[in-house]
Amino acid sequence: MKICMITSSLEIGGAETHIISLTEALLSRGHRVTVVSAGGLLVPKDSQATFVTLPLNKKRHMLSCIRALRRLFRREGFDVIHAHARFPAFLAKRAGAFPLVTTAHFPFSVAFPLRTLSVWGDKTLAVSPDIADYLQREYRLLPEKITVTRNGIDTSLFAPTANAAKRQGFHIVHASRLDKDRSLAAFCLLEALRLWEREDVFLHIIGDGEDYGALEAEATLFNANAGKPRVLLYGRQRDLVPYLQGADCFVGVSRAALEAMSCALPVILAGNEGFLSVFHRGLAAEAEKSNLCCRGAAVLTPHLLLEALKQVATLTEEKRQEAGLENRRYVCEGYSLARMAEDAEAVYLTVSGDKKEAVLCGYYGFGNGGDEWMRYALYKRLEREGYFPIHLLSRRYATRRAWGGVRRGADFFLGGGNLLQDETSGRSLWFYTACVALAKKRGASVFLLSAGVGPLSERGKRRAAAALQGCRRIEARTERDAAVFAALAPECPIFLAYDAALAYPFAEAEREGSLLLLVLQRPPHSSEYALLSSIASLLQGEGTLSPRLISLHPADAAFCKQAGRRLGLSEEAVITADGEAALPSLLPCAKLVLSNRLHAGVAALAAGVPSFLFPQSEKISAFSEDVSRVAREMALPSPVRLLPFSFSRLPSDTLEKEDILRLKGRLLGRCRLFSPFSPQE
Repeated sequence: MKICMITSSLEIGGAETHIISLTEALLSRGHRVTVVSAGGLLVPKDSQATFVTLPLNKKRHMLSCIRALRRLFRREGFDVIHAHARFPAFLAKRAGAFPLVTTAHFPFSVAFPLRTLSVWGDKTLAVSPDIADYLQREYRLLPEKITVTRNGIDTSLFAPTANAAKRQGFHIVHASRLDKDRSLAAFCLLEALRLWEREDVFLHIIGDGEDYGALEAEATLFNANAGKPRVLLYGRQRDLVPYLQGADCFVGVSRAALEAMSCALPVILAGNEGFLSVFHRGLAAEAEKSNLCCRGAAVLTPHLLLEALKQVATLTEEKRQEAGLENRRYVCEGYSLARMAEDAEAVYLTVSGDKKEAVLCGYYGFGNGGDEWMRYALYKRLEREGYFPIHLLSRRYATRRAWGGVRRGADFFLGGGNLLQDETSGRSLWFYTACVALAKKRGASVFLLSAGVGPLSERGKRRAAAALQGCRRIEARTERDAAVFAALAPECPIFLAYDAALAYPFAEAEREGSLLLLVLQRPPHSSEYALLSSIASLLQGEGTLSPRLISLHPADAAFCKQAGRRLGLSEEAVITADGEAALPSLLPCAKLVLSNRLHAGVAALAAGVPSFLFPQSEKISAFSEDVSRVAREMALPSPVRLLPFSFSRLPSDTLEKEDILRLKGRLLGRCRLFSPFSPQE
């Protein structure tokens, strides 16, 4: 592939080192790479990549840079343009970059006017999970357009050496930009040395920036008082390896910390964004959330840093080497150059090459958890089937790009749930049937995926039947839905499939869950008292399970708060905000799910958790019947049961997690032609 990397400059820095490492890794895998930047100290002299210099770090040259980039893109015909900073991504987009991939190396400011310059391209790589969450929260990026990657470290270059001369004393290395938002650790290290009574401790600081002068003045004063040079500043350095190989400990964050681990050093994670103490495997999960930048951790202070330094300094030489070698193993296992290159390649392949354009239409963007899980799963399925770009179309996502895809006759997918119904509103049925009619008028192939249908009035049935005529394929999520589709559109090929939310990547449940999850919406008024009374009795009898009440839709929030008070639950146990994210995070710890929402039962099945559903709608009953039918084929009790709104106790013969997941696998593999005139297998 021909790949173009674009960034502001290639001066010393973690993001810049990431770009050079990724470039070399892609070259080694046979790709051709051109790097466009303002140049800098990190530009290699002997690389096979092509380096183009443009003043991408100067906003006053914006127009000339856009013209130069446009000429470069046309001349080279790149398969992918990959931007690594906000302003270069903005310029690349204005120059017509397509397909455009971006990498978010850290949280960008959302202040005006910087927010308006943020361009995230067709796919985005995030270097840590918390940055992926940040992009979804602040910039409303869809999770299916984000891939979490990792910094790749050249472990053959950053390696311990047996020939390093052993110096007297305890030597600490810190490497970072010394700007105001990056220099806290350096000043805290200097203060920690003042508090430490040991005189054989030496601090080596590598880096440059706006705080370098102030730090140098303090270091000069400290050395004068100490009577010898114990704090040494080296400015910016292209090669960190000699400094790391001669050290006893490293203090810092992010990529520099990984490079120190690769050199088999004990590492203390500390920086402007927080403090996580001495790194070890037990701390890995928490550290990885922020790309080892300590975001969300304790505030860094000299006293915290001093305690961590003493902890490393008191280790014997043998124990210190063991800790360092364990750090190196950690980097070799999870932060290789190959892993980083594979992540990028997977994204490049998604957006490049011969692709088919698609429009995915559904009830998306309204905060309904089940519909958002279906959207994610269907989007990923279309990607695997070779579609790109994929435009989302709903009353919330009615963008010019989506309507442009419809006008161009892109394959049209009506995706997920009972979209063809007029029970709640006739406007909903009108919108979806009008979209289908427009797509067919423009010559598009129309497909229904993970589809339910009804309830429909007689008028609604006529409108739905007209929209379904000529559809290339209908995939019904239950046998009851398939039968209705067969009656409405007997000439269309109808397949019995499954609910798309079942394919959402829910984490599997633990073997011994301790939570009872109640996912509720307001039931019919006549059933409300019976429902809450039965649940209250259940909570009294199940004292070993900790209850959580969750709202999956903003419209459910008020009732869930009221239900929580009537059930005597604490405020912390009632989750009414962001339930779409809360339920997947709690399912791994769940023992049981009770709900009158369909997709709570689907999510429970996907995670391997038994569920009991109240038959508030026909689609809940249809789903339960469908799962029970498949369970009987496998000679298993059903993991999804229907309960009346008033019940005295729960059935006890529930399935083990492994059996539930086997049944889930059977459903995910189901896609067979449906015929209402022959018995189904």
